[in-house]
Amino acid sequence: MISINHVIISSFSTSIGYIVFRKLNGRILLNKIIPVIIFLNELIFMSYLIYTDKFRIQQHLPLEMCYINNILIMISLSKNFFHPYFHFSSIFCGLCGILCHNLVSYDLITYSHFVVSHVILVLYYVFSYQSYLNLTKKEFKISIYYTTILLLIVFLINKLLGSNYWFMFHKPDGPNLTIIFPEWPFYFIVLLVLGFLTYLTVFIVNKNKSRKIV
Repeated sequence: MISINHVIISSFSTSIGYIVFRKLNGRILLNKIIPVIIFLNELIFMSYLIYTDKFRIQQHLPLEMCYINNILIMISLSKNFFHPYFHFSSIFCGLCGILCHNLVSYDLITYSHFVVSHVILVLYYVFSYQSYLNLTKKEFKISIYYTTILLLIVFLINKLLGSNYWFMFHKPDGPNLTIIFPEWPFYFIVLLVLGFLTYLTVFIVNKNKSRKIV
């Protein structure tokens, strides 16, 4: 159902990242280091796929929710911009990728890209936490709205390309929890409900705490 080895590797990577990052200046970490890590991770992976002729437009565009978030966070941090959507979605995507993966046949670079992409989302959530305290209902609703807009855009791209980004039309491969979910379309509804509950939990935890700008 899940890969214990993957959980151990991802958890260990997250722990090491936290230990290293906590020693750094917060502004430099968020405005410089995390964006650079995201950029290099995507650049190396895409270059590798193209060089080895493994790139497939139906599989390797950065359109999964976690990869979209990586790119948007990279851009926003370079401009010192913190949108509430990133706070909600980063922890949801990050935890999903730490607990499960959708890889079947993969090599070191592909797996490393997957782990880094999800670990960096969890670390972003942790180290930008102070910027998102005392969240309002309006910010919660805006985050749901942006998530819905992204979902609809990816849905249209899926229909155009015949792809399965966001796992809209069939369950992800690899060792993951969807194996216990019902079949399409109900498993996707379960994923949406889990996402909403994660957003709601984050909102409840953060809404009554004082915010501090990083």
